[in-house]
Amino acid sequence: MYVRKKTTRKGQTYHYLVQSVRVNGRVRQKVLCYLGRYDCIEDAFANAVGRKRRAKLAMYRDAADINTDQILAAQQRQYKRMQRGLTTAPASAIRVLLPLLPPLADLPQGRPVRHWRRRR
Repeated sequence: MYVRKKTTRKGQTYHYLVQSVRVNGRVRQKVLCYLGRYDCIEDAFANAVGRKRRAKLAMYRDAADINTDQILAAQQRQYKRMQRGLTTAPASAIRVLLPLLPPLADLPQGRPVRHWRRRR
């Protein structure tokens, strides 16, 4: 598989993912998918709109890139949770730190946190 570049008369460049196939003793190029103006599958996948288009491009992605996407998505979810204040400690850390915490009665009493809503 490789990327074929086509330039139109107006000077616009489009890319296709193609594969060489032997048909009746001759080599032909079989177009696997249209990449548009992006010269690699990853860029086309990242900017694809619609589930069908992303699914078609996903068939030709490298396994390492898919794994990287999953790691990045997990990190993004964790970051969003942290921004909302929904972070939790791992269970192992809770098991180690819980016996070291003082009883709740010994903790200082502070002012309760008020969440302000914007008035319309």
